[in-house]
Amino acid sequence: MIKQFLVYVAATLVAMPLVAQKMVTADYAEPSFKQNFVAIKKGIYWGYIDTLGNEVSPFTDYGTQYKPTTKFNTNGVYVSYNQTINQAYIYKAGKNIAPFNLVTALGYSENICVGIKKIPDTRTISKLAYAVCYLDTNGKEAFTIKNELQKISIYNNSYNAKELGSFSNGLAFFKEEKRTGYNTTIKYGYINKKGQEVIPPIYIKANAFKDGYAIVCRLDEFGIEKWGVINKTGKEIAPFIYSNEPTPFYNGISIIQNKQNLYGYLDSLGKIIIEPKYAFASSFNNGHAIVCEGENLYQATIKIIDTTGKTIKTLGSNTDYEFIDNTGATKPFFENNILVCKQNSDGDVHYGGLDSEGKTAIPFKFDYIEAFSCNRAYATLGNKSGFIDTKGDWIIIFSKPIF
Repeated sequence: MIKQFLVYVAATLVAMPLVAQKMVTADYAEPSFKQNFVAIKKGIYWGYIDTLGNEVSPFTDYGTQYKPTTKFNTNGVYVSYNQTINQAYIYKAGKNIAPFNLVTALGYSENICVGIKKIPDTRTISKLAYAVCYLDTNGKEAFTIKNELQKISIYNNSYNAKELGSFSNGLAFFKEEKRTGYNTTIKYGYINKKGQEVIPPIYIKANAFKDGYAIVCRLDEFGIEKWGVINKTGKEIAPFIYSNEPTPFYNGISIIQNKQNLYGYLDSLGKIIIEPKYAFASSFNNGHAIVCEGENLYQATIKIIDTTGKTIKTLGSNTDYEFIDNTGATKPFFENNILVCKQNSDGDVHYGGLDSEGKTAIPFKFDYIEAFSCNRAYATLGNKSGFIDTKGDWIIIFSKPIF
């Protein structure tokens, strides 16, 4: 009898999951965590859960068509948006602390929320213009900047949230719009957390700083867009010679692309450390990157290389793996030490993940896996959907399929 009981206990333990799983009721979920939180929807109500599936905010009606902004501050301050009435809210301890009506807000980054508000302006038909504002974690304006810099869309009475820059590495890009006659000139520069202009608006496109560097664009003498790299003082690190936009710097290295759409690598000194020769190139992780060597992505050899371009290991051909997502876009970045990709086997395609040594870190058994963030990735398998960890174990499972 005791022997039978022990056999039963052992079989039960084997059948039990090795990690804690949380069943979560939801009708919709955002596909990735940000700052250890993700938004989910129950009926018409939105709320947030943490990386273990625990609810961390009350579920409130923020509009049925628009998901809230999932950028939490470390103090639990978060932003949501109601599309029906075109208004954003800043919540702290369940209370809206926004000092005025916001038409949109990006969420908190480095303790500052970048948003858009309406301001009076007699030059418009509506007598209003849209202006950028910067709010601290108490809902107060962290600083004010020059009025002309603050007005992001004076003449057409509209705005684009992509024109706003959240703070990263202590700086945020801003848009300056000038009009001469019927011509409007738009340039981008950077301000610090005091609202001071530290890099003048001389670029036609700008990105957030990453690892102390920003990828920016300006026109050459022929009026053609060229991309380059600057540091936090505005000093040119890499010359403006790239027709295709380089990636942000990860571990001091950026992925560049030449006119033939082949990829190579650029270091933080602006030096090309590996000439463009790959049909696909991942970011470097622990000193290694995964590349597809060859001019054709679908006839390339998959290799692991080091930062000198030396081959460490050959994985096979690109008929074995595909480094693209379900939209056909490439997935070049290691996130949480995992590069998500597809594996083709016997006519079946499954998602999994490789580490920087080319070893299988996540079994290739999933129907889909989103890129990792906060050590979690949205995944689907059959009728099951939820979030997995970096070993491929289910941590959060939704009570019904969410795709």
